[in-house]
Amino acid sequence: DRSRGIRIRFSWLWILNLAPTGVGQCKVLESRLGVLFLSLADKNYSGLFRVGFSFTQEAITEVFEKVLSSLELEAREPIVVTQGYIHNQYINLWATKNPDRISKLVLLNQPLSPKSKLPFVLQQYRLPLVAPFVAQDAVRAERFLEGGGPYQMTIDDAARYREPFLESMMPGLGLIDAMKNIDFNANLQQVVDGAAKMKDKVAIVWGSSDKYLD
Repeated sequence: DRSRGIRIRFSWLWILNLAPTGVGQCKVLESRLGVLFLSLADKNYSGLFRVGFSFTQEAITEVFEKVLSSLELEAREPIVVTQGYIHNQYINLWATKNPDRISKLVLLNQPLSPKSKLPFVLQQYRLPLVAPFVAQDAVRAERFLEGGGPYQMTIDDAARYREPFLESMMPGLGLIDAMKNIDFNANLQQVVDGAAKMKDKVAIVWGSSDKYLD
């Protein structure tokens, strides 16, 4: 729903070969769990994506809480599944601070040690002379995703990831803003410390072929 600054994504439905049952929902194997694939404030065509948006922990978690409220999920103690290096860490931190509001936190192939480093392809968005150039490279998103594993993205899926960068320079510049505002190591340390206190609610899914993880 773009009017609420929320976009529901469908690509993982096909990647996981799940049968869709409605807009933004699917059956997960035989469990019949409703699943929502959410794209938060800085991703793709989100209504809140713009240069100048406050890409901070507070701003991102505020958007996430609005998602929970607008979809009436607050009372259901949802399973929160996250993946990635940047804003998913904000959601992880929110989950560790609000364990009573979720039933489980599932971490999919993401850094789990405070010693973990950002992949160089992401570090480049923080380099003063390099960032303006890499931010306008429309194929970097697909290359980053493909670089993490052994699979090649289809042309149609790759084109979808390129679209925002081909249509406007704003997504790239917004990504620079987002990278400036995150203290990756400090945030990851907080997530690790918080997750250790809620072990019974944390599940880790690890794919050994992910080339970005050590």
